[in-house]
Amino acid sequence: MKNLWVLIFILFTGCGPVKNYIFEDINIEFIDELSIVGTKNMNNNKPMRVDFVVVKHPVVAQQIGRLSANQYMRSRSQLKQDYPKHIKFNSYELVPGQSIVLPLKYSKKEVVSAFIFADFDNENVNRWSVFAADYVTVKLFENTLQIMSHNEGQEPKIKPSKVMEDIVIVDRTPL
Repeated sequence: MKNLWVLIFILFTGCGPVKNYIFEDINIEFIDELSIVGTKNMNNNKPMRVDFVVVKHPVVAQQIGRLSANQYMRSRSQLKQDYPKHIKFNSYELVPGQSIVLPLKYSKKEVVSAFIFADFDNENVNRWSVFAADYVTVKLFENTLQIMSHNEGQEPKIKPSKVMEDIVIVDRTPL
């Protein structure tokens, strides 16, 4: 009987759903354009992989949202095998100073969460949730990144990484 109460307690108080970081504004369909900008000293002046991951199932989103970039990069092939319908991988290898602009093809109805995993040469988590906006820019620095988002006709919003919380960012112009 005691085990039954423990099971009931776990079921009702266990992990809640992943907070939906994407759709704060219900009028936004999804991200129209994703720009990834590598600064000249990004990743200590070394090439790196950056993945934009779209998750279409809430349980899978919880699992992905717990991974560091290092864990994610090691388990990427297995995730592709285990969840071919629930995860869409967009992988890019960038060299310092390189930038790419990507139109996206996902609708609001099919996306539960979206993440950026950056394979920086450090031991940080290097995983960020992505907010919905018409335009999202990911700027890669020496050992972290900055995400800026804005809608047509609005001032860009900056979502700094935890590593950058103590840095004051003055320049808010779109890249």
